[in-house]
Amino acid sequence: MNRLNDANNIKALLIDFLIDNNQDVDFLFGSEVFFGKKKRQTDIITVNGTITAYEIKASNDDFRRVREQLDDYKKVFDYQYLVVTEEHEKKATSFLKKNEGLIVIDRNLNVMICKKASLIKKQSKAEILETIPLSFLKMQYRLPSDLNAFNCRNILLKRRLPELKITLKNFLESRLRPRNDLFKSEKGVSTHFEDIKLLSRQALQLD
Repeated sequence: MNRLNDANNIKALLIDFLIDNNQDVDFLFGSEVFFGKKKRQTDIITVNGTITAYEIKASNDDFRRVREQLDDYKKVFDYQYLVVTEEHEKKATSFLKKNEGLIVIDRNLNVMICKKASLIKKQSKAEILETIPLSFLKMQYRLPSDLNAFNCRNILLKRRLPELKITLKNFLESRLRPRNDLFKSEKGVSTHFEDIKLLSRQALQLD
């Protein structure tokens, strides 16, 4: 069985790579987290002061929607990486934009950062607000409980972008921390693909 045909195996390799190469960083990981108006899912996100999204393309995946997916990521997150297997490296390099990073996994399961991502400085306030549940927004900003979603988010659009980014980070941290504690306590020396279930949207119930 080719481990690089399965996205969860690639997620496990990526998580271990990030942990091993950032020993002083307290990463919070999330898998299949909904974001934005379209309710897309991230493959992996990390939260550690900033929020980074990772879009994974396994060996047998196609690239028909990847440009649209990456463009949606940058509306919400601070950094983004495309993670591919080595046979897709040339194709991935051909369409990546300036601030998008590239991580390649070779046939020996070595993980390499081939292009470092740079900070995305301008996100969409509307897309960030759509990522955060209405209940969390009302609690965070002490808004009336009977205020509907449209009016709630319309009011909050007047807030500054840096403030809304902090609110998004606070929301993600509040949901990710308990599951990450469980994930770290149960995983062994290396992450197994079944460990990823602990970080998935079904477990996290972010929506």
